[in-house]
Amino acid sequence: MTSPGLLSFEDFERLPESPGKQELLDGELIELPPAKQRHMAIAKKFQKLLETVLDGSRVWFETGFQIRSGWLVPDISATWPDQQVVNDYFQNGPMIAVEVESPGNTAEELDRKVIAYLQDGAGEVWVVYPRTSSMLVHSRLARVVRFMSSSYPGPWWGGRPRRRGGPCLRCFKLDKELLETGTLPFADLSKSMGQ
Repeated sequence: MTSPGLLSFEDFERLPESPGKQELLDGELIELPPAKQRHMAIAKKFQKLLETVLDGSRVWFETGFQIRSGWLVPDISATWPDQQVVNDYFQNGPMIAVEVESPGNTAEELDRKVIAYLQDGAGEVWVVYPRTSSMLVHSRLARVVRFMSSSYPGPWWGGRPRRRGGPCLRCFKLDKELLETGTLPFADLSKSMGQ
């Protein structure tokens, strides 16, 4: 849900706290209702996956990033090794932003957020679609890769996943040394997928 009227970041900071998530994108306030349990359970699985290869101090749950076009709060994020912090706010896009689609999201909002993250320095944006048991990985290298369940409609994050015949979430072979230095997991898909 987007509220009418354009806001500056300073106006956004002064808004009263409200239940759910508030984001600012190109001056538009985006308000989402509180996430439901299923949404949070999926996000938590991605958090745990990233924590298997990154220090916990770099993996964040619903933490905001101040970007040129506003303020975005991915469900899960992994910061760059040298992610800048100004006035106690992370600056620019994270190394990895994970967005779990929910009924409160519109396709346009998700697309605009992906573009904003990538334009402001994010390395990858993972958009998870629970209803279709799929995920799109958007890369700053202008690649998009779709992962989907081999047993649709079963969720691949708990079932038998595939990427065009290959493995998915449970089978990711994320390289700890590369991630710690800021190398993206899907920059070379053949390495990250163990193929």
